[in-house]
Amino acid sequence: MYTKRFLPFLFPLVSLVALTNCKTVQNMKNSRVTSSQRLSFASNIPSNTQGTIYYKVYRLESNISHIRFVKTCYLQHGYGIDARMVSFKRLTFDTFVHTYYSLQAIHELLASACGEVIVAMQESNQTSILQMTQRTERFIKDRVCQSREIPILYQKECAFIGHSKGGAVAFNIARRCMQKTSLLQEAGCKRLQEIYSSTGVIQGAQASFAVYGAYLDKDKEDQENFVKFLGFGINLVLPAFQAYEAGKSNPTWFDLSPGAPMEKRKPLFVTNDISLKRQGWLVGNFAASGVGFVFKGNEKEELMGCGAKDRWEYNYNACRIFGKRVSLVHSKRLQRSFTRGLQAAQKNPLFTYKDKNKYLENFSWQSYQKGDGLADLYLSLHACRKGLAVAEKERIVRACTVLPPMNHLATAGGNELALREIIKQLAEN
Repeated sequence: MYTKRFLPFLFPLVSLVALTNCKTVQNMKNSRVTSSQRLSFASNIPSNTQGTIYYKVYRLESNISHIRFVKTCYLQHGYGIDARMVSFKRLTFDTFVHTYYSLQAIHELLASACGEVIVAMQESNQTSILQMTQRTERFIKDRVCQSREIPILYQKECAFIGHSKGGAVAFNIARRCMQKTSLLQEAGCKRLQEIYSSTGVIQGAQASFAVYGAYLDKDKEDQENFVKFLGFGINLVLPAFQAYEAGKSNPTWFDLSPGAPMEKRKPLFVTNDISLKRQGWLVGNFAASGVGFVFKGNEKEELMGCGAKDRWEYNYNACRIFGKRVSLVHSKRLQRSFTRGLQAAQKNPLFTYKDKNKYLENFSWQSYQKGDGLADLYLSLHACRKGLAVAEKERIVRACTVLPPMNHLATAGGNELALREIIKQLAEN
């Protein structure tokens, strides 16, 4: 009865697919921005799913030489793209870009900070966080930070801006460069001079405990109610209600949980509970953002922040739909599933590790209510803030910003304040 897709948690693609029936891709234009043809990159990262990255390169229409802070800015989405979407059987690349980011946001980056913007699309559901990190590192090394003729003068070579699960990738890349384990190797890490985690799931996503609880209960009615509360329809149920099989399945409750192993079989909240510093191969600046909002457990509560309406963009409408539903993830109706999942995680050897970190032990339903609906305020910024506390001569972290209330999709670029914060970090020397 259930399909093996999960859309509601880290990207409201159900609204995207619905919107594609209302407009045509031909109408989605920005006269000031040009783009390349859709290009592809075979990552060759071992995975149980689609490993190809598709991407486009965006530049300003004008051929006049510009001075920009960064030559190439790479935007990476989060969870919500399955293999069929990557293969364009259900979704065109342009529709994805207009819904997730908007051409207006890309134009703002080009007009103020970036000589060119690369937007990538890769499978992010069945791909684990570690696999997505490795695939992205190889793409940055072999394509993003490679020499291309471009009519601008620039101060820094490359920047990586990851959103949501892509934000977890951003932190992982910074950490792995610092620890000299990144596939970028020394030369690639040194070319990557700006790294930004936009409301990233740096140490996991607390919402996955609710999914885990619904999976464990194995009660058909409870699972159906779980999806109804989210408002997305039973036919869009994720493979959350399947078991984890190493190397074969990657259910959301496992991959996005703070307890999901990242490297060397350690939970993510332990692996990434580290202070970033100017060490090893890491020389670029790092910054991150999270949203300061507290849900009340009322499923009718709305969280918007979608920016200005543009009839040529999908982003505004998708953001509004998402903003009207996101509080359902924090509804008191899901508290039972959340508690069940958290208690089980505290006892599950997959999620536990003999370490001084007491995160899972101290976590609660009340803690879960803080954030943008999907990326949690504490987990988005805790690891970032540890990097602010290091000695000034070693400090690589620029800022750990708490954004005003806005929903998770808005922080990808639709909200002007969120976008300005990204541009600010790219532009500072």
